[in-house]
Amino acid sequence: MTTDARKLSWLLVLALLVGSADEGLAGKKKKKKKKKDKAESSETATGTETGDSPSRSAAPPRVVQDVDRRLLAYDTDAARALLAGEALDSNVYLQIADGRVLEQEGNTSKAIGRLTAAADAADGDPAPLVYLGEAHLRSRNTGQANDAFARAAQRAEAILDRAPDDAEALYFLGVAQQGLGRYDQAITTLEKARGASPRDARVVYQIGATQAFKKDWNAAIDTLTQAIDMNSGIAYAYYYRGLAANEIGRKDLLVNDLDRFLAMAPHAPEAAQASRLLGSL
Repeated sequence: MTTDARKLSWLLVLALLVGSADEGLAGKKKKKKKKKDKAESSETATGTETGDSPSRSAAPPRVVQDVDRRLLAYDTDAARALLAGEALDSNVYLQIADGRVLEQEGNTSKAIGRLTAAADAADGDPAPLVYLGEAHLRSRNTGQANDAFARAAQRAEAILDRAPDDAEALYFLGVAQQGLGRYDQAITTLEKARGASPRDARVVYQIGATQAFKKDWNAAIDTLTQAIDMNSGIAYAYYYRGLAANEIGRKDLLVNDLDRFLAMAPHAPEAAQASRLLGSL
């Protein structure tokens, strides 16, 4: 089966989302604030602004990282359950997480509204614009998607002008370039992100997926295998590795990976395609 690279591009971040955010989401740079009271500080991982990177000034709530992991595994119900009881409008990170869960739930129009508001609130942060671009791709609105990815790239580049080795800014720039179909640029950028954060499985996964979009099947298999070895809970890593395996005649790997993908993500948009491919063998 020949897979259309542009079609694959809009599917990618359904897994991500791509993604488990081990180092937190990017945020606008703010002036240092006074320490919050005890009740308020319990909502975040540290309760104070970290100031350790120009791409993010405050730590996200702990629950956001847990949601990231559930979304990466396409465990949408668990991701939604983690947000139950959270004051979703009280924190931009929670707004982004809610938008991403809505998108994976298939409530695309509401996800777009949520992520648009988050992008406006987090001025300078490329992350919500990347996720907004993915939501537009899911709704087949390429023009709006390209606009969101281009704006995300501009925000990431502004951060990198100040801090060239910022891993999160490099990551989101690479994903934005990927969304725009600039695959060679995306791989170069994501390799820089990998150098800055070598243990981040999201980055390795995105490199492998981009190689699949380029139809560089052997490289995609090798890189996605590395991502799976780092984190076996990346549902779409199995999907894209399975598609690449099919292209080079690796039926054993194809069956293994698509079976694993269907077990993890039976309600994903690509589940029907995976089932058809397995059924054709």
